[in-house]
Amino acid sequence: ISSLGMGVGLYGSIYLLPLYLAQIQNYNALQIGEVIMWMGVPQLFLIPLVPKLMKYVSPKWLCTLGFGLFGLASFSSGVLNPDFAGDQFNRIQIIRALGQPLIMVTISLIATAYIMQKDAGSASSLFNILRNLGGAIGIALLATLLDARTKTYFDYLREAIVPTNPQVAERMARLAETFGSETAALGKLSEIAHQQAQIMAYNDAFHFVGLALGISMVAILLTKALPAGLKAGEAH
Repeated sequence: ISSLGMGVGLYGSIYLLPLYLAQIQNYNALQIGEVIMWMGVPQLFLIPLVPKLMKYVSPKWLCTLGFGLFGLASFSSGVLNPDFAGDQFNRIQIIRALGQPLIMVTISLIATAYIMQKDAGSASSLFNILRNLGGAIGIALLATLLDARTKTYFDYLREAIVPTNPQVAERMARLAETFGSETAALGKLSEIAHQQAQIMAYNDAFHFVGLALGISMVAILLTKALPAGLKAGEAH
């Protein structure tokens, strides 16, 4: 369960964040890379430290902490608005960068702790397949969720955009003055409503990833305690 959840969180985050920045914030490839960098670079320094931490803290608790931090980052990403862009993601990316190494280094040790030596190769292959399968299923579900929830939220917003609504009338007057015609103003208003619907759908998607990581954290807590004296890398 945790391996599937890690796949959803890992690949789902990499899928959602660049898509949001490109669709909503109109970021180019370089700007998206600068945001993603805040998640990748810190891990280069943190991953070598995890085996040292495992000498003092149980891998089970480190993995639990990792899922907790990763889930927190995902839920923190689910508060998007039109002004939420790269700078606001930097702190969230650092939290995600703190959590991922704790999961990636420890979860394989936990999964193979009770596997016999002759079965270690098959178990490791199955473990990696589950992670990749979780990523594939997660991306498919997230793409479907984004499409369905965008349509649902747009329908909700469209119900409020009626001429009898004084706020709509005021906004239409301002837009008509800016764009020169009522038709252009109506098109712009529809574009704004669709963007707001997309943003709310992205919030739901990040919450879905956070929920998957939360379930994974609970699953790790329910695993057996590791054999006494097991050291980092001994189960591989």
